[in-house]
Amino acid sequence: MSFQLRPRLYSLLLCRSITQDRDSGGWIVHPFSEISVREMPADLTMAVFAQIMAPPGEYALELRMFHAADPEGSRRVLQPRPFTVQEGKNLDFVLQVQVHVTQLGLYLLEAEIVDHHALQAPLRVSAA
Repeated sequence: MSFQLRPRLYSLLLCRSITQDRDSGGWIVHPFSEISVREMPADLTMAVFAQIMAPPGEYALELRMFHAADPEGSRRVLQPRPFTVQEGKNLDFVLQVQVHVTQLGLYLLEAEIVDHHALQAPLRVSAA
């Protein structure tokens, strides 16, 4: 019996900023999971850091955000974006997004490798 690698998101972080270290090539991330806003609705800008491992091939990543009290009311943050995984490599997916929140409380950002695997990251929005 051998190990069967399937496409997986193994890390999903919401970040204030993400920079690449010039010396090591690694990432310097500033994650957060809670934010205060002065008024609602609010537009929030954040960076998303997703790490993916998968067999070599072509895939697509999609992002959506929803309030925990209303998972059916999700908003697409990123249309399916194609990406390629190369032999012997994992993939770091880094992008900046803007999301529109309409109420206080717990939101979940869900990243999905389309037709394979999904992972969620929490964002609690409170009043300043």
